[in-house]
Amino acid sequence: MSAASRGKNLRLTERSSQQGVREAVILCEDAQIITFVADIVQQVVSRLASIVYLDAFLPADGQSVVDVGQQYAPGAPPPPPFSGAGAAAFFGVNEKDRPWVASKLTEQPPGTVTEKLRVTGAFLKVPRKSFIGVTKGEQPFFKALADRYAADPAWQVHRVDGGHDVMIDKPDELTALLEAAI
Repeated sequence: MSAASRGKNLRLTERSSQQGVREAVILCEDAQIITFVADIVQQVVSRLASIVYLDAFLPADGQSVVDVGQQYAPGAPPPPPFSGAGAAAFFGVNEKDRPWVASKLTEQPPGTVTEKLRVTGAFLKVPRKSFIGVTKGEQPFFKALADRYAADPAWQVHRVDGGHDVMIDKPDELTALLEAAI
């Protein structure tokens, strides 16, 4: 994680400490913010009551998002910069909302998928852990995580009939799952 990102994470953590935050739910929407979330969780794990990973990567220590993808699709090229209509289609966004979603996507720096993460496993100490997967356009690495955690009684695993941007396809169902996770 870059020094600038780490500095932002530390300021966010300090602010939550100063405001007396004792419980939090961290949402990890996708691979683009996993480095940010992994760093924050390690810093505030003792104050977390619940953590929810929403169709997200959970790399092991020393892995990058590309490394995780290579486990399930050896030799596949790194993911595209995830912008535009092609990315919206790749993520299974419904036809009606694809143009709007595509207009919101911006190219991400390569480091968001190639940076090796420092993951201590602190997230495993959070009392309530949830993984929410999707059924449309489900990627093999997300499915593998959902299947692994479904077999672990410490995790609640849910599958939503929608694409990666489930907050667009099924906002009410997602809201109910998030409220149940608190």
